Amino acid sequence: MQGQPTTTHTVPVTRAYWQELTCGRSQFEKSFEFLLERESNARLLRSFEMPLIQRYFPDYGRTMGGNLG
Repeated sequence: MQGQPTTTHTVPVTRAYWQELTCGRSQFEKSFEFLLERESNARLLRSFEMPLIQRYFPDYGRTMGGNLG
């Protein structure tokens, strides 16, 4: 998003959750694209674990093409 301040986020993720989410495909950047389509970067938590995205956005797993619902 243009005009947004640069922010940094720490997002640990287990290998098992990543496999379940992405079916083995690397989609970390896609996860942030997904979030930034819905929230400004300034509104994102500074640190969060990947499964938290699914709690706030139930369509996350389906959108990422994984097996999370």
